[in-house]
Amino acid sequence: MKKRELVFRYFMDTEIIAVDRRRKLKDMNLQEIYDVLAFCDILILDRNKLNNTIYIKDTIVSFCYNFLKGLKEIEIDNNYKGLMMNLDDHYSFRYYFENDFLLVVDDDKVYKYDFKPFYQSLKKFWKKVSLDLVFFYPELKENRHFQAIQKELTGI
Repeated sequence: MKKRELVFRYFMDTEIIAVDRRRKLKDMNLQEIYDVLAFCDILILDRNKLNNTIYIKDTIVSFCYNFLKGLKEIEIDNNYKGLMMNLDDHYSFRYYFENDFLLVVDDDKVYKYDFKPFYQSLKKFWKKVSLDLVFFYPELKENRHFQAIQKELTGI
C-alpha cells in the first residue's frame, strides 16, 4: 500500500505582512493574535489523492491552535465523536474520528485522512509556522500571549 504524503502549506501576501507590522505586536492581546494576525491561505494537500485537498482562508495562529487542540482531544479520547471548527465566519468544518481516520466535513464534501500522519504533519507545520511568524514579526518574541501559545502548542 502506498504511503500517503500529506503536506500543509500557507501563503501570506506581503501586503498582509506590511499591515500587520504596523500594529503594536508586542502588546497584542490573545484575541487579536487569533483574529487579526497573519491572515493567509492555507492548503492541506494530499499528494497521493489530489481531490482530498482542502483550501482554507484564516489567520494562521487560529487555524493551528483550533485544529491542534481539537485533534489532541480526539487523541486523548478516541470515543470523542466530533468537533466543529468555524473559520473566519465563512468556513466551518466538522471533523470526526472514525476507525483511525480523521473525517473532515465541509458542506457536503468529506475528506478522509489517516489520523496519526495528519496529526503529526500538523504538529510539524505548527513548528515551522511559529518560527516563520517570529521571522516575519520580530516583536512577537516579546509578546507574552504569543509565547504562551507557542509553549502550549509545542507541548501537544
